[in-house]
Amino acid sequence: MRMWRFLRLRVLLLAGAAVVGVVSASTASAGAEGQLGASREALPLTRDDVAYLALLGSRDLKVDRLSARIVATEISSERSAFHPVLSLESSESKSKNLTGSALAGATEIETETTTWSSGIRAKLLSGGTASLDFTNSRLDSNSQFLTINPQYQSTLALSLTQPLLRGFGPTVNTWRLRVAENNVGISRYQLQARVAAILAEAESVYWDLARTHRDVEIKEQALDLTRQLARRTEELVSEGILPETARLQSKSSVLQRQADLTIAQNAERDAARRLQDMLNLAPGSDPLIVPLDQPRVEPTAVDLSQAVKDALARRPELPQVKLDLKNKDVLLGVARNQILPQLNLFGSYGLSGLAGEPVNAANPTVTIPIGRRGLASVNATVDIFPSATSQAVGDYGTALNNLISGDFPTWKVGMNLTFPLGNVAAKSQLEKAELEMQRAEIAVKNVEHVITLEVERLGRQVESSYKAIEVTRAFREQALKRVEMTRDQFELGLASLSAVVEAQRDLITAEQEEWKAVVDYNKVLVQFDRATGSMLEKYRVDL
Repeated sequence: MRMWRFLRLRVLLLAGAAVVGVVSASTASAGAEGQLGASREALPLTRDDVAYLALLGSRDLKVDRLSARIVATEISSERSAFHPVLSLESSESKSKNLTGSALAGATEIETETTTWSSGIRAKLLSGGTASLDFTNSRLDSNSQFLTINPQYQSTLALSLTQPLLRGFGPTVNTWRLRVAENNVGISRYQLQARVAAILAEAESVYWDLARTHRDVEIKEQALDLTRQLARRTEELVSEGILPETARLQSKSSVLQRQADLTIAQNAERDAARRLQDMLNLAPGSDPLIVPLDQPRVEPTAVDLSQAVKDALARRPELPQVKLDLKNKDVLLGVARNQILPQLNLFGSYGLSGLAGEPVNAANPTVTIPIGRRGLASVNATVDIFPSATSQAVGDYGTALNNLISGDFPTWKVGMNLTFPLGNVAAKSQLEKAELEMQRAEIAVKNVEHVITLEVERLGRQVESSYKAIEVTRAFREQALKRVEMTRDQFELGLASLSAVVEAQRDLITAEQEEWKAVVDYNKVLVQFDRATGSMLEKYRVDL
């Protein structure tokens, strides 16, 4: 919508609030209902004003817009499943344990370990999982069999697990994302349908108010004519031309017209209340809404075949169920994949590096008791560090250099296969998905059929409604001629007062019926526009 439209509607809303103040002030000073009605200031509104104000004030539309935004957040949430995850970890531990073996290097082993590591893990569109882990540790122990102490160890490992049957491929692994994207489209079409319904209801209520407003005018004119007739009757009775009963009859006719006017005013007030509720005006406000636009009375040519094509192309209900059909198709593909066995290919490749300070580079040997011979102990001397210039001598940087050199690789490749016996759960889900797919296909055809029938019905109703205008217009013209003729005869004494009153009553009824037919015709046009999906284009609403 354009900015000028918003500014104009804002002015109208403020004007309505000002009217509320006027009404409240006058209510305090005047207690009678008639005085209140006289103090109400007019709030003139066009059909477009009412439509846009209804959109601005609709609580249901605000809820639907928020719901659409909530659904849109699911797309980012589902995409995040494929975003890499970074992990960092650091820990320090210390232990002291008794040993029962001479090979432990001490009777009590004390170990102090510091570990720091990082890694990145990601889920792939193919269904696999890849990870890269970098692990580091520092170990300090009192075991005499350690050749280097403290020692630093670094490991860099790349791992990959890839399903080959169940869970393989982007189609299976992005189904949540595709369903979320389709749901966003569904919510958008639901919002369009809501807007179209609000516009159609606002215009229909506007024409109802126009009908009641015109009905009040008709009843006011009828009251004036009846009062004129009553004054003329009074003159004729005074002249002795009419009997005394004519005076009573004319007075009762005035009272009847006053009652009819009161009923019409109440109906207008009720229609205005409905419109105020739709526009969501402030509580307690009671502006006198005056419809400025007049209903259309020109005939409308309807091409039913083209109207059906337009409706099937523009109605939001049809793409909505088609998107739901796409969702069911996605779920069916996933269900078919889930009945396959689980066959995974896995592999890893890593590099490691080790470094530390030599325990005793000058005398790199250790004596190990291996038994007894008689009363003497038998020991063995083991060379645990043959060279003080070993590649493992150094600090943490040396360990990293040993890792980067690639001299100490580790790799692993393999496959595993698992499958449930009977696979009952997966088969049940597949059967359910197939049935839901069939139901969604029927729903699409059903919506197409309903739209077609609705457009054809309303198209025929447009024609018949206009025919009703022509018929009621002819009755109104006949009633008007009868009133004029009867009034002339009354002046000449050739017609009774009852005949004049009856002719006027028939004219009032004919005018009401004609105006009702005109309003009904315009309301049918509104429903026809909604059925063909042209309401948003008609009011230039862009979502």
